[in-house]
Amino acid sequence: MGKEKSIFRELFTELQQTNIIYISLISIFLLIIIDYLNPTGRVTAELWVSTVVIGILILFWFVINNKILLLFKVNSINALDDIDLYVVISDLGYGVYLLITKQYFSWKFVVVLLLALLSLSIGIYRVMCLQQVALKILKNDEECHLVELSDLYKNNLNVSLPIFVKDRAVKDDLLGRDSIIALLYKSICQNFSKQDSFIIGLSGPWGSGKTTITNVVRKQLEEQNSDIKIIKGLNPWISGSEAVLLNSFYDALLNALGINYSSRKIRKQLKEVSRYVIEIPTVGKSLSKVMENDINQENIEKWQANLKNLILSSNKKYVLFIDDLDRATSTQIRFLLKMLGSLFDLPNLIFILLYDRSRLEKILQDDNKLNTSFAEKVINLELQVPKVSENSVQKIYRSCLINLARIYNVSDKEINNLDLAFQLIIKSIDNPREFIRFLNSICYIAFSPDINLNRNDLLLIEYISFKQPDLFQLIKENPKLFVSENSRLDISDVFNSKQLISKIYDLYSNVLKDKYSSWLPILEMLFPFVKQCQIGNGHLRVNNNSNEGRMNNRIYDGYNFDLYFSLSEDYILEKNKKIHDIVDKLKEKFDNKQIEKLKKEIFEGSKANVSENIHLFSMYKNEFNSVTGVALSKVILDNIEKFSEKGRAFVLSARSIATSTCVGLLRDAPKEKIFELLEKYSTEYELIDVFDNLYTFSKGFEKIHEVSGSIWKRMCVDVIRAPINLYKDQSYQPNLIWNLYRGIEGTEKEKNKIISAHLRTTATKNNIYKIFYDFMSISHSNEGIGYTFKEENRSILEEAQLENILPEPINISQKVIFDIYLKGPSDAFGYKYKDTEINIEQL
Repeated sequence: MGKEKSIFRELFTELQQTNIIYISLISIFLLIIIDYLNPTGRVTAELWVSTVVIGILILFWFVINNKILLLFKVNSINALDDIDLYVVISDLGYGVYLLITKQYFSWKFVVVLLLALLSLSIGIYRVMCLQQVALKILKNDEECHLVELSDLYKNNLNVSLPIFVKDRAVKDDLLGRDSIIALLYKSICQNFSKQDSFIIGLSGPWGSGKTTITNVVRKQLEEQNSDIKIIKGLNPWISGSEAVLLNSFYDALLNALGINYSSRKIRKQLKEVSRYVIEIPTVGKSLSKVMENDINQENIEKWQANLKNLILSSNKKYVLFIDDLDRATSTQIRFLLKMLGSLFDLPNLIFILLYDRSRLEKILQDDNKLNTSFAEKVINLELQVPKVSENSVQKIYRSCLINLARIYNVSDKEINNLDLAFQLIIKSIDNPREFIRFLNSICYIAFSPDINLNRNDLLLIEYISFKQPDLFQLIKENPKLFVSENSRLDISDVFNSKQLISKIYDLYSNVLKDKYSSWLPILEMLFPFVKQCQIGNGHLRVNNNSNEGRMNNRIYDGYNFDLYFSLSEDYILEKNKKIHDIVDKLKEKFDNKQIEKLKKEIFEGSKANVSENIHLFSMYKNEFNSVTGVALSKVILDNIEKFSEKGRAFVLSARSIATSTCVGLLRDAPKEKIFELLEKYSTEYELIDVFDNLYTFSKGFEKIHEVSGSIWKRMCVDVIRAPINLYKDQSYQPNLIWNLYRGIEGTEKEKNKIISAHLRTTATKNNIYKIFYDFMSISHSNEGIGYTFKEENRSILEEAQLENILPEPINISQKVIFDIYLKGPSDAFGYKYKDTEINIEQL
């Protein structure tokens, strides 16, 4: 029943957002008039037959030409459902008229009855399909990799690995900020005035939890105050345009008041006010035409008086939250404050502004058009987010780390060994947002069961790469100054150990102790040299070839040192600074020149460098407005082929990270802009994996999820129907066949048949080894690389009868595939290749 309700609620929403009822009523009215005039009575039977036949042929052509039948398979309410609703309403309305006029036995009543049965049957079928999809989505939700921090803290998770925490505010406060929540709630409830508005500022540093606090207050207001209405659907920083900013405010307010914003009178009044306030003409009209409308202060006052009366007569109070004020430009802030102090100085209206006071003051100081004291005059009450006790925060961080480690099947014994590392890390985390970035950037590597390194060392060195990349680079580039066991020293170092000891101690005294003193506790845990230097250079011992570090896979052992750095992204300080500077400029103002600079920084160099760059840039994906976000997403999608599709165990590939970054960049974009962007790539079938990932990563962002899913599934239909060969050299990406598999409809058995038939059609001697490679399972371990064909994958190849055209291998990569296939299906990786990794280029 719960699923049915949600589907019918969606149908009701569709009715509200379209003119189906209105058009249906017009149609009923026209049908009644036509019936009353009875023009059909004057038409001969022969003409009737001809007209019906031609009409059916036209309808058949329309359905086929516009691919209407495909809409039956779309897993969301679409144009087919709109048409069906229109037919049902119009048909039933006209049918009632025929009953009232006692035309029971007329041919018209028979046609109406048949149409009603047909449209109702289509409607019932569509509801059943949507119910099945809803159940399937619920079933697949456990495959979601994105979780809330609160759920991780409460250990309330049932998701697949790797896990990534959502980098956005939650609706539950974990940090015990009850006092500021209660104060903000009380301030809102007690400061409504029937004379003018009231503006509350909530100030706190980035990451201090302002949005989380307001989310809790919103929830309390909605549950406890029926006379208070929260104005929704407003994100004023989507566009830098003052016209859009003003109109979006009015739009949100009028919608909250229940005013028909689309009415001609309201739109005309709003346009007049907007043009007068912003002093710009409407698009397509000259300035002289605007002046002819005689827009003046009197128009503004009339409009204000109307709004005041509407608000007071509604017997409601209204609250509007404006987040991230300090992320806006000085022009936007100046315009917003002026609006709040004049146009929106309305009764029973409270504005909550969220900002970092120091950043806001800096922005205003840089703007010589606005006195910094003006903000203080506009804001009636400022509340400060209190600093939460370090013990409370650290307790939450520690619980999250422990819970996450257990989800990755890290044993309790290992977790106990990691506890000191946990404590060192959480003490240096600045805010919850940074903690989430740390979890997403580091823990899926450090907790991975497939990485056979010391987990304590891996976690700490990865944390250094995340928080202090220049120190990470220093360690990486100076192994002999940090490796204390099996160091493979140069011959000069062996015979001049005192000189080497002096170098190590100089590094400690002049660099580590001076520049990285706060990191010494972590470095002491990682490297015996640092601990020995703290005691004194007389305690340093070089060329120690004991096996203690090697047995425990420690980072300070020469055999393991390089492995720790091969697992990490190389966040070079210079690259970080360049990207950060460009990002800051793009946040302030959209600039094509800066976008081109960023494009150059990310996409120049080898695939390894490009992979490093997208990792670095992905940290800034949530810091742009929608206009810049759409432009940057286009740059990424245009260059997606430059990202490596290969990922290590439990690590997303650079291609997947690039796709995830696009989701963050598009999160606030209007649906039509998202569609306009993604539709451009809907015939580039080598991007099926990209659309699959967009759909998967955007489960929390409805607009992106819907658009990307629709295009992805349409692409899959096209590939099967054409058919399109995904194994051409110019378009081949490994494992695209599995993105196709996930995107087609049907049971597992039906999908297997569809894929087998598709492979049988597209397989050739030139691409067959690529096909076989995609159906292999591969495992990496210290013993080598393991390959096998599992039973379920092999059965698809056998059904496609591809073995009949499998040629003799001509290189080592083809020989590996050929040999493993001949061995038969297996679930074990018993056959290892010590040094042989299949080279896709040889296939």
